[in-house]
Amino acid sequence: MKIFSDETPIYLQIKEEIEEAIIAERIAEGEQIQSIRALSAEYQVNPNTISNAYAELEASNVIFKKRGLGFYVTEGARKILIRERRYEFIKKDLITLVEKAKIVDIDLEMIVAELHKIYEREE
Repeated sequence: MKIFSDETPIYLQIKEEIEEAIIAERIAEGEQIQSIRALSAEYQVNPNTISNAYAELEASNVIFKKRGLGFYVTEGARKILIRERRYEFIKKDLITLVEKAKIVDIDLEMIVAELHKIYEREE
C-alpha cells in the first residue's frame, strides 16, 4: 500500500506520480494507463480520488480518454510536463534561491560559479 503525505491532497500526489513516470519514460506516450478501478485498488483509495487525478491530467492535455477503452498518454505529454516543470522551477525555486542569495550578499558571479561546480559534480 502506498503511503501518502498529509500535506498535499492524495489526488495531486497521484497526479504527480503519473507525471513523473511519463517524464522518466516509465509510461510511454500513446500508452494506455491503468483504469480508474485498477489504480484505486492498487493505491487503496476511493475511485473518485483517481478520477480527480485523471481529470487534472486530462485538463493539462497529458492524457486523453478513448470512449469505452480508457485513458492514454497524449503524444507530446513528456514535452508538456518538462516545460511545466521548468516554468515552476524558474518561478519558484530559482527566484527563491536568488532572493536568499541577495539576503546573505552573494553576488551573481558567485552563484554561477557554485552552480557550475554542482553541475559538474553531479555528472
